[in-house]
Amino acid sequence: MHLEIIHTTVVEELHHYSLPELARSCGVSEAELGELTDIGVLQPLGPGPDWVFSAASLRAVQSAQRLRRDFELDLSALAVAIQLLARIQALEDQLCLVEARAPGHRG
Repeated sequence: MHLEIIHTTVVEELHHYSLPELARSCGVSEAELGELTDIGVLQPLGPGPDWVFSAASLRAVQSAQRLRRDFELDLSALAVAIQLLARIQALEDQLCLVEARAPGHRG
């Protein structure tokens, strides 16, 4: 039997992270977060030298880490994978809306 320990953190949606806080929370370096920002995985909440990130950024970094680890992706492949996953999610959301509006839907 294979047992995997999963660590979870409850995050308040309105919480914002500085670059050092996000790095500590995710267990990655600030340089790695800079790379994820450069390829569009992370979007700081505003311009400036002192980046601030939303709580959603924590989940984005964790997802990126899993993808890199599980599939051994380089940064370019990671960027493509994340864009495709976002597109799939958007299409699934649209499909749910269409199905909810369909006659005879029993949601």
